[in-house]
Amino acid sequence: MSRFLILGVLAAFLLAGCVFETDQATQKRIGELEERVSAIERKLAAEVPQSASMGLVDGWKFNGHPLFYLGTAFVLAVLVRICHSGIKTFSSRAGEHDERNIKLKGDVNAKISDWPRRKIFLTAFHGFAGTALDDHWLGTIIGLAEILFFPVLIITGNFAFIGGWLAIKTAGGWEAWRKQPRAFNRFLISSLMNITIAYFIMLNVLEKA
Repeated sequence: MSRFLILGVLAAFLLAGCVFETDQATQKRIGELEERVSAIERKLAAEVPQSASMGLVDGWKFNGHPLFYLGTAFVLAVLVRICHSGIKTFSSRAGEHDERNIKLKGDVNAKISDWPRRKIFLTAFHGFAGTALDDHWLGTIIGLAEILFFPVLIITGNFAFIGGWLAIKTAGGWEAWRKQPRAFNRFLISSLMNITIAYFIMLNVLEKA
């Protein structure tokens, strides 16, 4: 009986030793994993100042004088307006703005489609002629803001802001664009031009800090 008791005690000690060794190995493995996780956290924390949220302020710099950046953006915004007015001229010749202009002028003969193309283009570009072509340069002002800010958003990787802004613009004018698909097409073309211009400005005028 005493032999069995001694053998049982020895077996218990051996089993406890195996469990203790296994538990030690597990604890060691957990410690190694915790060290790796801590190292990853420290690395991510070090990269936070260069992330998208911080890069809007200090993740970029001008590759030249800021006034050159502003002047370039303004000139390009005007060029986009010229292209937009040219496309609008063809739409107006097709009668897109006739009904609205007749209501605005109170004259059934006030059809913009009867105007010469040159007059339509200049009136659309002017934007303050008191006709259905007027936009008071609001679209160009918004386009200028996009050309100024999109390069910064692109170079810092904040593409979600650009997508969200385009979604807001699209949703805001969707009801009107359903009735005037040509206007929606002009919006798409202008937005594409602004993004393309912003990309090339980002390549040539800005650089990462």
